[in-house]
Order: sequence, then C-alpha cells, then structure tokens
Amino acid sequence: MSAEERRVRWAVTGRTESPRDFRWAEQVARVEDAVVGGDATAMLRTWQAACLEALGSQQWEPMIAVGDAALRVGRATGFTIAFEAKARQAYHVALFRAHKQVSLEGIRRAAGGFDQVGDREVAEQALRLAQGLAERHGLGAPRLP
Repeated sequence: MSAEERRVRWAVTGRTESPRDFRWAEQVARVEDAVVGGDATAMLRTWQAACLEALGSQQWEPMIAVGDAALRVGRATGFTIAFEAKARQAYHVALFRAHKQVSLEGIRRAAGGFDQVGDREVAEQALRLAQGLAERHGLGAPRLP
C-alpha cells in the first residue's frame, strides 16, 4: 500500500489495513472529490462503485462510510429522499455486520446514522441491541452516538 493509499484510508476510517480494505476507501474518497467538484454524474457513478466495494468487504465500517457519503451526495444533487433511502440501507447492513462481529462501536455508529436520517426509533432499537450484546458478552456499556 502506497503512502497516498494509506493517507486516503486514514482520512476515511482512521486506520490502514489490507489492499482489499483500501479499495472501498479509495472509492469513498472519489465520491468526496466528486461532491467537492460538483459533478453529479461522477457523484452517482462513484457512489455506486463505493457501495459495491463496501458490500464486498463484509465489514461494517465501509457501510457506515457509504451511508454517510450517500447523505452528502443526496444533498449535493438534490436527490435527498432517494439517497436517504440508500443511506438507511447501508446503515442496516452495517448494523447487521456489527452485531455479527460483536462490535459495540459499529452498532453505535449505525445508530448514529439512523439518527442522522431521522429514524430515531431504529436508532434507539440499535442502542438496545448494543446494550443486550454488551451484557451477553461482558462488554462495557455502549456510548450514545
């Protein structure tokens, strides 16, 4: 992994990992570049590519990043409702994966995503899920998003 690849990965997730993990982070960075550039076609194309890489990763972190990127694309393109729905889908996948991976942080971040799109009931359910997971596995209490 090159220094530039590490920089992009760190900027998106705060971590650097394998080249496979890098592909989704690179795609999310391309979405951000398209948003900054104001190119709606590029936003839609790069978001779709980022989503496919995130789905293939089998991790919760990429799904949170793709959900957050969907919200930015929706605001930038005016397709707010459509991209809020895409963000919700990404947060659902993230929640499922985080639960499966026993990640309180992942569940908390998914809850925060749901809260961003106004799904407070789902956010609260996710936090209850995290609490139950914490109790079953002897982990610390989850922090609120």
